[in-house]
Amino acid sequence: MASKFPPNSLCLKIMRLSLEEKRNLQQWLEAEIKHEQREQDKEMIAESATVKPLNVSSTNSAIVESCSYEGRTYQLERRRCGKKACKCVGADLRSSGHGPYWYAYWKESGKLRTQYIGKRAPWQESSS
Repeated sequence: MASKFPPNSLCLKIMRLSLEEKRNLQQWLEAEIKHEQREQDKEMIAESATVKPLNVSSTNSAIVESCSYEGRTYQLERRRCGKKACKCVGADLRSSGHGPYWYAYWKESGKLRTQYIGKRAPWQESSS
């Protein structure tokens, strides 16, 4: 049977690999794709770091950082908890507020929605 691939093509070389070699290649490719996707996401974040945040600031939060990712605005914020005896009451939020924590903001049906994300931004690698 004549091959439809040129003699030195990558496809032919892969076809000649053993099953174990193909599995190893697959694992390597999956890891490489994940790595490249993370790098691409980091580049997109760096490019969008100048995006203006939505007007969500209040006297109980201070925006430390803001960027856009996957159609939402993400803000790293320090916040006041509201407890009268807490260290954050009456102090400068940038130095003594709680956090910083990531929050996501987006518009849905004309309403501003918010979601607590936590200490790690969604584009950051997991610690596993």
